[in-house]
Amino acid sequence: MRHPFPSGGARALPTLTGGGLLLLPTANLWQLVASPDHPEAVRRLLAACPPRPPEHLAELVFADLEQLRLWCPRIHPRLD
Repeated sequence: MRHPFPSGGARALPTLTGGGLLLLPTANLWQLVASPDHPEAVRRLLAACPPRPPEHLAELVFADLEQLRLWCPRIHPRLD
């Protein structure tokens, strides 16, 4: 079963695929996200994150191992 997008959610996917940033609410915090298919968007995301304190550092989350290896080609091959 597919749930409908919330009223503003219909613009989320086109924003990401177009290289934009999204601010998403979660249960306990807000999350700023960018598509890894758009390196400039990821650079803007990382620039928006304060460098300190360490708990505010950005995290990059990849949908699959292939995308991870595209961004991090020197990752150890025994990862999988």
